[in-house]
Amino acid sequence: MTRTILATLLVALWAGSAWATTAQVTTALTEANEEAAGEEEEDTTPTLDEVIAGVERKYEKIRHMRMDFRQILRRKADPRTRRASGKIEFLRPGKMRWQYERPERVLYVSDGDVLWSYQPEDALVYKARIEGSRLYHALRFLFGIGDLRESFEITMGPAHGPETAYLVLTPKDGHQDYKELALVLDRESFEISESFLVDPLGNVTHYIFDNRDYETPVAPERFKFSPPPGVSVQEL
Repeated sequence: MTRTILATLLVALWAGSAWATTAQVTTALTEANEEAAGEEEEDTTPTLDEVIAGVERKYEKIRHMRMDFRQILRRKADPRTRRASGKIEFLRPGKMRWQYERPERVLYVSDGDVLWSYQPEDALVYKARIEGSRLYHALRFLFGIGDLRESFEITMGPAHGPETAYLVLTPKDGHQDYKELALVLDRESFEISESFLVDPLGNVTHYIFDNRDYETPVAPERFKFSPPPGVSVQEL
């Protein structure tokens, strides 16, 4: 902006030489300021196509990942907010491990097909299909990111800040487990930092992903699970 003002000022002085009036200089400065302000206010918000393409480029390269997570659950019929936290490990294709550490220890392990849920305090294990889990859909951006347009209607929502973009994904098939998934991401790196999962009853589960590590390898054995002796196993 400074260069623009100086250049305009010099042109005004040169054109009028000694006869350049204060009014002319003031006018030149005003016009330069207005032009610079217009340049500064240029909208740099990426388009929907640019965001989707950026996310695809970012996550199609990722083969494994470790990160911390915070979970905030807000139920439509319950004013209380429920919070939890723990660690996530991920390995393509579709293997994941969620270790809840607070408020109580619960382990979720999937080999990409079956999801095991182990609650040590209750000596209880649940076995279910992975696609029906909200944990699977919370990390949906890691499971074949390239087919998002085929599976979802995608729109841009209001950004959470000047450096973020907000994608809203609505399943095309009228999914029974959830009705909307929203992703918060950096508009330059396209790294996803948060997700919001809305179930058919309007309950919202908010996940915040911290300390994301894409370099440290994750062993395949981390995604194998056998129910400990003496626990009750229930299939869902």
